[in-house]
Amino acid sequence: MLAIKRLAGAAALMLPALLAASCSAITNPGQYVFFEGGCPLGSDESDLQVELFNFEAHEDKRIEVRLIRDGEFVLRAVLEGIDPIGTEEGNADTSLDLCLTFSDALDFAGSYQVHTFVDCAEEESVPCGNGDFEPPGEDGWLSGVQDGYAEVDGSIAPTGFDDPASFPPGDFQLDVRGMHVHAVGTQHFALNVIDPLGNVVGFARVPKIVEPDFTVFIQEVLQPDTDYTVEMYADFVKNGIYDPIIAGGGSGDHSWIKSFRSNGEGMIIESWDHDTNFEDLDSFTF
Repeated sequence: MLAIKRLAGAAALMLPALLAASCSAITNPGQYVFFEGGCPLGSDESDLQVELFNFEAHEDKRIEVRLIRDGEFVLRAVLEGIDPIGTEEGNADTSLDLCLTFSDALDFAGSYQVHTFVDCAEEESVPCGNGDFEPPGEDGWLSGVQDGYAEVDGSIAPTGFDDPASFPPGDFQLDVRGMHVHAVGTQHFALNVIDPLGNVVGFARVPKIVEPDFTVFIQEVLQPDTDYTVEMYADFVKNGIYDPIIAGGGSGDHSWIKSFRSNGEGMIIESWDHDTNFEDLDSFTF
């Protein structure tokens, strides 16, 4: 199984639930393509290739690749759950060579480096897969970029690197499930992401709920390792505004308050199902 994420203000996208398809190259348009078995021959439209060799010792681990320009973070890609090709095809090839080709990655002049690390230490005291490079328990390599190419050899001793001064905020994603009672085309869904100081740092609105399952995505709103509150409601009353729950069991909107703590990448809340644990919202901006 393979999962890839591109992690890059507060623009919100509402997407229907999608089915994942299996393919030999996974594309994120304008960002990167992933290949197993090394980089393909021939030219393509990418301006940066990062090739990872001899990573079979790190199969099924979380591998993060970061592009740095003049000491500042540019972008990162995360590879998870990768097995050697031979494992899937039943042959004896247990090598694990990987390739990432990036588009529009080297748009500005400067000195570029690639930071690669395996985000899963052997020691139980170091959290696994938390998005942070934590030496000496985790292996990391620094690679230079020359003529749009960088390589990382997982068989050599890790060189380590210094983290950039800052990262862009992380993304928020909520996969909403089971909204059948609201999927009638006349109710909207609204959501606020609130930081510890009470500031609304991200917001989203689905104008009409037409499917019971959908995804809310808000880009670059979360600081790492921070507690957030999500206030959200579905317009059960169908009047276009938030209506508090009426005392005594009367009808109001279906509203929820949830808390979470972001990690180094942001937060993905997978498969949150509609429930009846309604809570009144103190205030809502729309």
